[in-house]
Amino acid sequence: MMNPRFKNLFGMAQRIFLLALLGLSLQNFASAQGTEPTLRSGDSIVLKLSGVPSEESALISYTYDISDQGTINLTHLGEVRAAGMRPSALQKSIENAYKSAEIYTNPTILISTSRDGGSGTQVVYVSGEVKTPGAIPMRAGMSVHDAITSASGPTDFAKMKAVKLSRGNNTRELDLRRADNPDASLPVQSGDKIHVSQ
Repeated sequence: MMNPRFKNLFGMAQRIFLLALLGLSLQNFASAQGTEPTLRSGDSIVLKLSGVPSEESALISYTYDISDQGTINLTHLGEVRAAGMRPSALQKSIENAYKSAEIYTNPTILISTSRDGGSGTQVVYVSGEVKTPGAIPMRAGMSVHDAITSASGPTDFAKMKAVKLSRGNNTRELDLRRADNPDASLPVQSGDKIHVSQ
């Protein structure tokens, strides 16, 4: 049986370790928040909603320009203050607003922003039979297949033989049944619209 005095010392050491660990976690969180830009009027943000039905996600997942009044206009919520907030704080604020209004039970908001000379974040729009449709932030070398994967992949009902890629006024049909198909590696451009039909 453990000596009661030793047991108390052991318990105290455990508590000190847990408090130190909590302190480090809070410090890391604070430093991560410190590196986030503060949003301002004129900024473009890419908002992605998940944890809701795909048709609802497609309504809200989009690129928004913060107005001169410092707000963005969201479906079901109307004007929401964005200027003066960090992206992570705005994410939580919007999630809480949707929950408080009892519109969604468990929404997850992801916001990304880019300040590359004011041109905003470059995105590709993925819609239809994908698990999280909406605006997908572009990255260097992104292909059509990568964009669909970034939208959490196709649903069980996706017709991958006839995926539509729209660029400007041109639309072409792609066969993406296999990842090694040349269509799958086709590079995307900002503003492209990819639709996966049923």
